[in-house]
Amino acid sequence: MQIRIMFSKWVLCASLFTHVLNCFAYSELTAKPGDDVLLSCQVPRYHDILLLKWSRSDLQTEDLVFFFRDNHFYEDFQHPSYHGRVELRDPEMKDGDASLILENVNFNDAGTYECHVRITGRHGLDLFSSIELIVKFSDPLQIKVKTGEDVILPCQHPRGADIKLLMWRRTDLMEDICVWLHGTLLVEHSSFYGRVELKDPQMKDGDASLILENINFNDAGTYECYVHKTFQRRLINTIILMVDNSDDFTKFSETTWDWGKVVVIVSLSVVIAVHFISLVCLIHKKCKELRNQNLNQTPADQAGDLELHELNDLEGKTNEEETTVET
Repeated sequence: MQIRIMFSKWVLCASLFTHVLNCFAYSELTAKPGDDVLLSCQVPRYHDILLLKWSRSDLQTEDLVFFFRDNHFYEDFQHPSYHGRVELRDPEMKDGDASLILENVNFNDAGTYECHVRITGRHGLDLFSSIELIVKFSDPLQIKVKTGEDVILPCQHPRGADIKLLMWRRTDLMEDICVWLHGTLLVEHSSFYGRVELKDPQMKDGDASLILENINFNDAGTYECYVHKTFQRRLINTIILMVDNSDDFTKFSETTWDWGKVVVIVSLSVVIAVHFISLVCLIHKKCKELRNQNLNQTPADQAGDLELHELNDLEGKTNEEETTVET
């Protein structure tokens, strides 16, 4: 089992009322969905742990992530979403190790986890660790859509967190795509005007996902979701949007094919017309030459031709009569 381990920056706080040095850590831990993570919590050694409470500050209920008291784990106090997914790294918590393993992380697990412990010599609970768990894809999420479709660009902030300022941007654009302040749309890029809206306008449970409508080929690019918290901008998710223009290519091919058929038909028509005109011209030329030839003959030539024609006819008749007599 691969577990992500957090490197913490410790902050030391001395108690004014006891001689016990109370140390707690605040840190951030980033994981991707499906990971197992280690939520570290270390209490002073040589002190017995009488009570251990792992909580998440943004849960809407009083249920806990993990509750241990008098050497017994109480599942009844546990939030249902953590059933069967949490366990102590060291069930005996030797040397003050109260670290917790959270298995199969999902986006809804994002939030601030706190480790409260009561040890021997102390009457109340002390905070020993505060961890903000950020869940996101380590590699940019790739989404492929076709032109004309609508797409949801996911962005999940810790559940229950109050999102005051949300910003969506595309890395190749100089201006933000859209900016929401307290749920009100303040900025909208001209290329996306009227085509963007929040999946949940109230952004309940930290859902800051964006709906992009009527995708076109120019929408392809890398999108980033930022949430501003206490004057600090935090990148929540990165999405690579790929636009498949196969439909456009098909339409283009069909259109090209239609135009191709038109070109072929027109070309054949032109060829036939040219040949027909050439034939007509040739016939006209021959007729003209023959007419000119007749016009160029003298009357004597025409009479000679007529006399020759009559002699040929007379000779033909004589031959026929001789053939009849012999018979």
